[in-house]
Amino acid sequence: MHCPVCRSEEILRPIERSAMEICTCTACGHEFAVHCMYPIPEGSQSQHKLYYGTHKVAIPQDATKSYLKLKKVLAGYQSFELSQLEKQYLEGKQIWELGQFLDIEVEKIKEQCEKFTIFIEFQERTYY
Repeated sequence: MHCPVCRSEEILRPIERSAMEICTCTACGHEFAVHCMYPIPEGSQSQHKLYYGTHKVAIPQDATKSYLKLKKVLAGYQSFELSQLEKQYLEGKQIWELGQFLDIEVEKIKEQCEKFTIFIEFQERTYY
């Protein structure tokens, strides 16, 4: 990893790992955010179940409405990638893959789906 300002490789990273880390260049002092995806160690146990979400576009003419509703419902969820939804929408796919969500997120998403009158199907998956 290089500093985006001075290109130095002398980067100070936070001790505690997270999905978004603020790094500091020790050469010039510039701070910058880095999106991190650390692998989960094998054998680690989670108390949560993992689900994979999909949405089927029932009527092609309603795809734009569905796209806009899903953007609102899924905004802010760490595993949701808007660019992937947009790509599937623009390609005219009938089934949109929305990504992986924890069980605690699924409950909140289902509540939002009712509010926006849209349906997402969730299938249980083994953890990562």
